[in-house]
Amino acid sequence: MNEKIDFGEETFSLTSESLAKAMDSSQQKATAASDFLFLIDCTQTMQWVIDTLVETINQLVDMFEEEALRMRYGVVEFRDMLRDKEDIRMIHHTFEKNSHFTEKAASLKSVLSSLEAKGGGPPKESVFEAFKVGISQSDWRKDSAKIVVLLTDCDGPLSPDYSVKNWKEAIDLIEDADLDMLHVVRKAEHKAEFERFSRIEGRDGEDLPVFILDLGDSQASKKQLITTLKGIGYSSRKQARQKRNKNRFRDD
Repeated sequence: MNEKIDFGEETFSLTSESLAKAMDSSQQKATAASDFLFLIDCTQTMQWVIDTLVETINQLVDMFEEEALRMRYGVVEFRDMLRDKEDIRMIHHTFEKNSHFTEKAASLKSVLSSLEAKGGGPPKESVFEAFKVGISQSDWRKDSAKIVVLLTDCDGPLSPDYSVKNWKEAIDLIEDADLDMLHVVRKAEHKAEFERFSRIEGRDGEDLPVFILDLGDSQASKKQLITTLKGIGYSSRKQARQKRNKNRFRDD
């Protein structure tokens, strides 16, 4: 079974002491790598989420930099592929050297700051298509932990979507991508619509680590979302170290 966790204040604490205890030796830290892809619903009700992410992103990046992890960050902004205007409905951002990932916190923050909540319409958005675009177009590193974070307040994935027609096709493409971790951050009342993500298998028939988390309802939930984002950073950092250790074991 996939583990579902609540990164509330009682279950997660960001203290310098706890971070220090979690660190490996400097030699081990330098070899851990992760490609971290954000899939962000940018429809008109998501501005508070975008603003909170912009405000918090430096803290997330600092968590990784404290451990000298080789992190890269990517961003896909999505809306409704079937109804929104072509120039805004799906944008896979590029960074230095035309890569879909950047190592630079300033470049990531610049892209996040440029996001504008607009468009959308019906309750469901192109979640499936965002996964397809992000997974298939990204220039992933072979040695990295591949981590995807979905942020959305929509009622559920649009199905059929533009080219991904149903849940089976969506799950197949995610499983074929050989991800190391998936975070789905959605509104609590839409829990049932996103539950199937928890059934995704990872490599070797093992369950993919999938964390289904609550987004909150509005600006009043900002503190909750910040805690959730920090929890995502903590668990993703741990996953990068675990993959590094597995790769070392296989190489020995």
